[in-house]
Amino acid sequence: MDNFQQLIVICHKPQPNRLTQIAQLAGIAVQQLSPEQTALLPTGHRLLLAYDPGSALPDRRLQQQLSRLQQVGAVVLYNLSERQMDEYTALQFGLRGLLFRELALDKLLLALKTLMAGQLYFSVEVLSRRLDELNEQSSPAPDLNLLCSMTRQERKIIALVAQGARNKEIADSLNISAHTVKAHMATIFRKSHARNRVDLLRLLHQPAGMLL
Repeated sequence: MDNFQQLIVICHKPQPNRLTQIAQLAGIAVQQLSPEQTALLPTGHRLLLAYDPGSALPDRRLQQQLSRLQQVGAVVLYNLSERQMDEYTALQFGLRGLLFRELALDKLLLALKTLMAGQLYFSVEVLSRRLDELNEQSSPAPDLNLLCSMTRQERKIIALVAQGARNKEIADSLNISAHTVKAHMATIFRKSHARNRVDLLRLLHQPAGMLL
């Protein structure tokens, strides 16, 4: 996995917060935005989005917000307590990691460097558990009804998503606008009831090459 180009810290307070300040001291390219300003973020860049969920629990509203942010970049949650979300749930949401508010400064700095290097930040126990579960699962058959509900263009987009392409890269590959890609993705999520890209590919259970 390639390094991320920039860290985007998303929070409701305008003053620089602890994560932003630590990133600046570490020499990480960082920008702090409000949740409303994330709509202006460019696509096609390697962005790591650090989102402060506040007091929100992992409910449908948070899922929708995470899904929207994952259209722009990779997402990690920070400044939350261990009671709000556990690491395994975060992994199922397709997040890159969790930065609990209890993290000491040295561990938070290590976490930032790990994440910016394109790696996941989860405990070895959680990653091992997930790997064991994947190894134990037999490969399910693809959802043919769901595949048939997709247009050829939508299947092309899903195939590019499976290769890790972001909206701008998909737009360039298919010679369409990023806005059109975003509209197609909204339709794809609606048809599949997927929460995010990872969830979409899990629901389809289909290798990228076979979608074309």
